[in-house]
Amino acid sequence: MRGGAWGQRSFRLFFFGQGISAVGDRIVSVALAFAVLDLTGSVKDLGIVLAAQTAPLVLFILLGGVWSDRVSRRALMLASDLVRAGAQGASAALLVTGSAHVWQLVILQALYGTAAAFFGPASVARLPQTVAPADLQQANALMAISANTSVDRRWLGFSSRPSDLAGAWRSMPARSSRAPPSLRICRFRSSLLLVRERAR
Repeated sequence: MRGGAWGQRSFRLFFFGQGISAVGDRIVSVALAFAVLDLTGSVKDLGIVLAAQTAPLVLFILLGGVWSDRVSRRALMLASDLVRAGAQGASAALLVTGSAHVWQLVILQALYGTAAAFFGPASVARLPQTVAPADLQQANALMAISANTSVDRRWLGFSSRPSDLAGAWRSMPARSSRAPPSLRICRFRSSLLLVRERAR
């Protein structure tokens, strides 16, 4: 008895892997935005960092589509994920140790965006290989639902536009009890850093 796309193990693994990865990407993008505001307090710097991530994605996505047709899609996805993980891991290490500079974050996010430009087309092309042809439409619908759910930052409690993030950041002391948990965590981290600086 056929169970549709859900009845195929390869699709289930693909679906949950992509879903978890997408949620992580969205959380990291919001955390990075607040980290840049914490670092410099400049909306301009935040815009530069976010643009550094987006511009390579726009520039190289067509090239990523060409590569996904010429090399192993699975290998391309794995390589892209390794680059993305390395870029975000390095960004996190710089921010946590207090040694981050905007130019470093710009370079790392540009690497992330470039890798994402290759990952996306390979992921789309890989999907038909995880299900039977008769179940492809259902699989596409399920992946679309997963993507649309993970991309909505309102689940985190705020918008992701630089101006809105800056406004939320500045108004934090006045309404900390009503702020999203992720924003309170960022503010708590800032307080710890301030205490550390004063103790020196």
